[in-house]
Amino acid sequence: MSIDEQVRAYPDLDDMDDVDRRDIVRLHQLGYAQELRRRMSGFSNFAVSFSIISVLTALTIYGYGLGTGGPADLVWGYQLVP
Repeated sequence: MSIDEQVRAYPDLDDMDDVDRRDIVRLHQLGYAQELRRRMSGFSNFAVSFSIISVLTALTIYGYGLGTGGPADLVWGYQLVP
């Protein structure tokens, strides 16, 4: 059975365009359901927030380190401090 025939077998997909219908049918052929999870655990929220703050802090400190210690300070500092 072709995808076009399978698309016609889903009458509740009539309000979608052809590409969306084909995608949904193909996902079902592969054994997946179309879903979008909009949940975020506390740890995930913390991890995203920490990453953003770390990048902003590093960019701020990078300018300070470059101005006060120069490139050599940044190269050796990143290798010695962690």
